[in-house]
Amino acid sequence: MILSEPLVLAPALVAAALYARGFTTLARRMPDRFGAARLVAFMAGIAILLLAASPLLDELSHALLQAHMTQHLMLMLVAPPLLWMGAPVAPGLCAAPSLVGSGLPSRGAWRARSRTQPSAGRRSSSRSGPGTFLPSMTWRSARTSGITSSTRLSSRRRSSSGGP
Repeated sequence: MILSEPLVLAPALVAAALYARGFTTLARRMPDRFGAARLVAFMAGIAILLLAASPLLDELSHALLQAHMTQHLMLMLVAPPLLWMGAPVAPGLCAAPSLVGSGLPSRGAWRARSRTQPSAGRRSSSRSGPGTFLPSMTWRSARTSGITSSTRLSSRRRSSSGGP
């Protein structure tokens, strides 16, 4: 058998099954955005991944550099665009909540939270920017070097009063 490696085959089949499950739901809701071409592209990408990782091509790649480079090209140039054209994020998210169960909040819970907490789900302008984490990093570096806020404050007082 060509596909005998379970550590390669199992994740690929799980990904294909999750995609198919989410895709069928989205194809019913939005048939104009999720046509058959996306499903074919994603499944072809999975098939290319499985073919590139197959033991037959793997054994041949040890003997021939051409086979090894073919594996590289399949994994870097053929499979990623096919998987990308399948738009896997939306079908994956559509399939995931039903599998996780109560671990993820429902849509209604997110809506209720956004009504009660207006800043939920978006960044506050006072907290964003490149210096967001700078104070905590500065405090950690000051603690590790033995400098505390009281020593910094006392040194500022001394320098402003003209003392040593």
